[in-house]
Amino acid sequence: MSITLNFKTDKALKDEAKKIAGDLGLPLGTIMNHFLKEFVREKKVIFTNHPMPTKKVIEELKEISADIKAERNLAGPFDTADDFIAELKK
Repeated sequence: MSITLNFKTDKALKDEAKKIAGDLGLPLGTIMNHFLKEFVREKKVIFTNHPMPTKKVIEELKEISADIKAERNLAGPFDTADDFIAELKK
Protein backbone atom coordinates (compact mmCIF):
# COMPACT_ATOMS: atom_id res chain seq x y z
CA MET A 1 0.00 0.00 0.00
CA SER A 2 1.33 3.43 -0.90
CA ILE A 3 0.60 6.67 0.89
CA THR A 4 1.44 10.28 0.19
CA LEU A 5 3.95 11.89 2.51
CA ASN A 6 3.90 15.69 2.76
CA PHE A 7 6.67 17.69 4.34
CA LYS A 8 7.93 21.24 4.11
CA THR A 9 11.20 22.07 2.43
CA ASP A 10 12.80 25.03 0.73
CA LYS A 11 11.50 25.51 -2.83
CA ALA A 12 14.97 26.06 -4.29
CA LEU A 13 16.21 22.87 -2.58
CA LYS A 14 13.27 20.86 -3.93
CA ASP A 15 13.73 22.26 -7.44
CA GLU A 16 17.46 21.47 -7.45
CA ALA A 17 16.86 17.96 -6.05
CA LYS A 18 14.18 17.32 -8.67
CA LYS A 19 16.53 18.50 -11.44
CA ILE A 20 19.38 16.27 -10.25
CA ALA A 21 17.03 13.29 -9.87
CA GLY A 22 15.79 13.94 -13.41
CA ASP A 23 19.37 14.10 -14.67
CA LEU A 24 19.84 10.65 -13.14
CA GLY A 25 16.65 9.46 -14.84
CA LEU A 26 14.78 9.02 -11.56
CA PRO A 27 11.71 10.67 -10.09
CA LEU A 28 12.33 12.59 -6.88
CA GLY A 29 9.95 10.23 -5.05
CA THR A 30 12.29 7.31 -5.81
CA ILE A 31 15.19 9.22 -4.28
CA MET A 32 13.16 10.07 -1.17
CA ASN A 33 12.02 6.44 -0.80
CA HIS A 34 15.64 5.32 -1.01
CA PHE A 35 16.61 7.68 1.82
CA LEU A 36 13.68 6.53 3.95
CA LYS A 37 14.49 2.85 3.39
CA GLU A 38 18.13 3.45 4.29
CA PHE A 39 17.06 5.34 7.42
CA VAL A 40 14.83 2.45 8.52
CA ARG A 41 17.43 -0.21 7.68
CA GLU A 42 20.39 1.54 9.32
CA LYS A 43 18.46 3.32 12.10
CA LYS A 44 20.76 6.30 11.76
CA VAL A 45 21.18 9.48 9.80
CA ILE A 46 24.58 10.41 8.44
CA PHE A 47 25.36 14.03 7.71
CA THR A 48 28.59 14.55 5.82
CA ASN A 49 30.39 17.40 4.24
CA HIS A 50 32.55 15.19 2.06
CA PRO A 51 32.80 16.76 -1.36
CA MET A 52 31.61 14.56 -4.19
CA PRO A 53 33.60 14.69 -7.42
CA THR A 54 31.82 16.06 -10.46
CA LYS A 55 31.34 13.99 -13.59
CA LYS A 56 34.18 15.97 -15.18
CA VAL A 57 36.56 15.16 -12.30
CA ILE A 58 35.60 11.48 -12.40
CA GLU A 59 36.36 11.37 -16.14
CA GLU A 60 39.69 13.13 -15.60
CA LEU A 61 40.62 10.65 -12.87
CA LYS A 62 39.81 7.78 -15.23
CA GLU A 63 42.09 9.32 -17.87
CA ILE A 64 44.88 9.79 -15.32
CA SER A 65 44.51 6.20 -14.16
CA ALA A 66 44.70 4.97 -17.76
CA ASP A 67 47.82 7.11 -18.34
CA ILE A 68 49.49 5.64 -15.26
CA LYS A 69 48.69 2.08 -16.34
CA ALA A 70 50.01 2.81 -19.85
CA GLU A 71 53.04 4.64 -18.42
CA ARG A 72 52.40 7.77 -20.50
CA ASN A 73 52.25 11.47 -19.60
CA LEU A 74 54.33 10.85 -16.49
CA ALA A 75 57.12 12.95 -15.00
CA GLY A 76 59.45 12.56 -12.04
CA PRO A 77 60.46 11.66 -9.47
CA PHE A 78 62.48 14.83 -8.97
CA ASP A 79 65.56 15.28 -6.82
CA THR A 80 65.04 19.01 -6.34
CA ALA A 81 62.32 21.60 -6.61
CA ASP A 82 64.29 23.20 -9.42
CA ASP A 83 64.11 19.95 -11.41
CA PHE A 84 60.35 19.91 -10.86
CA ILE A 85 59.95 23.52 -11.98
CA ALA A 86 62.09 22.88 -15.05
CA GLU A 87 59.80 20.00 -16.01
CA LEU A 88 56.73 22.23 -15.58
CA LYS A 89 58.22 24.81 -17.91
CA LYS A 90 58.70 22.29 -20.75
